[in-house]
Amino acid sequence: MTEEEKIEIMKVALKSWGSSAQAVKCFEEMGELIQAISKYYFSGKSSNHAKHRDNLIEEMADVCIMIDQLIMDIGAEEEFKDYVTKKFNKVRNKLIDRGFMERPYDPELDREIL
Repeated sequence: MTEEEKIEIMKVALKSWGSSAQAVKCFEEMGELIQAISKYYFSGKSSNHAKHRDNLIEEMADVCIMIDQLIMDIGAEEEFKDYVTKKFNKVRNKLIDRGFMERPYDPELDREIL
């Protein structure tokens, strides 16, 4: 499926069911994801482990779709991308500060960068 098709589906879903209903659906999907995470990580390596893994992946997909709809609904595509970049930089800086990663180096600038 193309990105254009996904965008069209999200637009129609928002128009058909409305923003509030989709926000409630997002709550529901996030609750299901919380349960799936719990089952996968805290139920041990039982015979259901593969089933829990599949369910976790499915619930992550559902939440991603709902988050994408929320981003579209409030018109925050660029802002969201900026925040994701900022959050990755924050994690990277923590990893560097704690010695888990080396500071990036830019040979063109002949200095460490962040």
